[in-house]
Amino acid sequence: MLTAVITGPDLFSAKRQIKNAIGAEAIELRLDFLDSIDLEKITKLQKYWGKTIIFSLRKKENGGKYLQPEKKRYFDLARLFSLKPNFFDLENDTSLEFIEKMKNLYPDVKIIFSYHNFLNTPPNLNEVYENL
Repeated sequence: MLTAVITGPDLFSAKRQIKNAIGAEAIELRLDFLDSIDLEKITKLQKYWGKTIIFSLRKKENGGKYLQPEKKRYFDLARLFSLKPNFFDLENDTSLEFIEKMKNLYPDVKIIFSYHNFLNTPPNLNEVYENL
């Protein structure tokens, strides 16, 4: 699936990026790049695109720009799940309890598990893959 990455940082810029995503079958909305987690604006972007959308909210150690404490991140993730994107990309260190709760509340949202290592290829990569 050809996916365009949308980084904003504001509503106008994100809409322009979506408009330029000609030929893409989906967009990944990098919520950690946006100026704020504003559900109303994010809903507007969902409607503007109208096709498959992936949400991601990456913390800094996973290559993102989200700098808030973990408790706030889980709060924001739960709010974002309520918008029911087609997919939600979560890091492999996300709490299994949280994931199960979101799966029960929003069964139509498919979850993508991501693993990021910017230092090296771990010797136990197969094990990491199996655990995803």
